[in-house]
Amino acid sequence: MSNEELLVAIKGVVEETIETKLEEKLAPVHEEIGEIKTEIIGIKADIAKIESRMDGIESRMDGIESRMDGIESRMDGIESRMDGIESRMDGIESRMDGIESRMDGIESRMDEMKSEMCEMKSEMCEMKSEMDGMKSDIRKLSLDNENVIKPQLRLLAENYVPAAKKYEKATEDIEKIKVDVEVLKEVVEHHSEQLKKIS
Repeated sequence: MSNEELLVAIKGVVEETIETKLEEKLAPVHEEIGEIKTEIIGIKADIAKIESRMDGIESRMDGIESRMDGIESRMDGIESRMDGIESRMDGIESRMDGIESRMDGIESRMDEMKSEMCEMKSEMCEMKSEMDGMKSDIRKLSLDNENVIKPQLRLLAENYVPAAKKYEKATEDIEKIKVDVEVLKEVVEHHSEQLKKIS
C-alpha cells in the first residue's frame, strides 16, 4: 500500500468515525427539535382555535367578558409553554456550542495527525534511502564473497590439506620415536645399574 493510499484510507476511517460520532451526538438534539416542532404545531392549533373563537366572540359581544377569562388563562399557559420552549432552545444552543467546541478539538487533532503523517512520510523516505544504501552494501559484499573470499578460501584449503596430511604422518612417527626413546631409557637405566654392580 502506497503512502497516498494509506493517507486516503486513514482519512476515510477518520471521516467515517467523525460522522458516526456526530450522528450519535446529534440524534438526541434531533429528537428534542422534533418534540419542540410537535409542541409548536399544537400551539398553532390552539391559536387557530382561539382565532376561530375570537371571530365568534365578535358576533356575541354579550358573553365576551366571561369567555375572555378562559382565553386569558389559556394564553397564560401558552406563554408559559413558550417560556419553556425558549429555555429548551437555549439548552439546545448551549449543546450546539459544545458540539462546535468539540469539532474544533477534532479539527486540531486532525491537523496534528496530518503533521505526524508528514513526519512519518519523511522518516519513511529516509529509511528508503538507507535501505538503498544497504542494498548497495549487500551487493558489494556478495561480489567480494564471490570474487575475493571464496577464491582465497579455496586456495587456503588447497594448501592446508597436504600440509595437514604431512603433520598427521609426522605425528605417527613422533609417537613411534617416543616409544623407542622410552625403551632406550629403560635399557640405559638397566645397563647403568649393571655397570654399578660390576664396578
